Amino acid sequence: MKGAAPDLAPQSVAAPVKQPMEPGERARRLALLTALVFGFFSCHNYAQEAIMALPGMHFGAALGLLEVLGVMVCSGVERHLLGDTRVRSPLREYVGVSLCLLGSSALSNIALNYINYPTKVIFRSSKLIPTMAMAAAINKRRVEPREYVYALCVTAGLLIFAMGDWEVSPKFNVLGMALVFGSTIADSLLPNLQERLFANGSSRVEVTFVTNVLVFACMCVMFGFSGDVAGAFDVAMQSRYAMSLMVVYVMLAYAGITFHMQLIKEFGSIVAVLVGNTRKAFTILLSFLLFRKPFTWHYVVGSVLVLGGITAYAINKQRKR
Repeated sequence: MKGAAPDLAPQSVAAPVKQPMEPGERARRLALLTALVFGFFSCHNYAQEAIMALPGMHFGAALGLLEVLGVMVCSGVERHLLGDTRVRSPLREYVGVSLCLLGSSALSNIALNYINYPTKVIFRSSKLIPTMAMAAAINKRRVEPREYVYALCVTAGLLIFAMGDWEVSPKFNVLGMALVFGSTIADSLLPNLQERLFANGSSRVEVTFVTNVLVFACMCVMFGFSGDVAGAFDVAMQSRYAMSLMVVYVMLAYAGITFHMQLIKEFGSIVAVLVGNTRKAFTILLSFLLFRKPFTWHYVVGSVLVLGGITAYAINKQRKR
């Protein structure tokens, strides 16, 4: 394995060739990836809520296993078609990424058995600050104090915005809160660990496939004997609609994850998390526009903080270039 290291060096150095892109082209690339992440994950979130609303569907863990299985199969097919069959990063470096993905996916989906979706958004949106801190600690990236202020504005705005929905139908459960908090910690580690794999020369499809293979193996052991998988399978077999919804859910998940990881690879974990948090606010805003709900000042203040924080962050990044 050590003899192959020099062959990887030119490939890992070749990746930054994309940096000489003109500012306008780079901005268009960021806008395109952001729009794709917004679109696919917004539809994915609605599909997730629709599945959990199916009669007899109270197997949140099975959703995580279903998503991981679909992503594993799709990335395996894509990997074969691209001829990208090498594993460039040591398998030991995939252990941490896989454990974080396992914790993020499993705990988050199980939490839906105990809390509603807006409450889940409130807790998981708080990962922005620890993600920035870990970017500095793990990837040795210098983060300016003002960037933490921008991130705090985005996070605070998203929290206030989401509270508008939370007040309509609050659903509190201590276990659900603990589960989603654990998933948030795991999720905040994930982008930074993925960046380290990309720095080794690993491709997006390699990281996606290897990570999900390991997570799928762990989930089969964890949930195979709990009855969650069998219960979800029974629900899917009850109607063609349920089966179709689960298939669409898996495809949307893979598309969203693909563009999200490409965003991390090209623009870094901090930008990816900022886009992710704004996307969550957009999802809740879309829900507010499509379905009649009581109006509250949370929506106005939250929107100003989120959009203001994102704008200030973008202007600061442009000035530094």
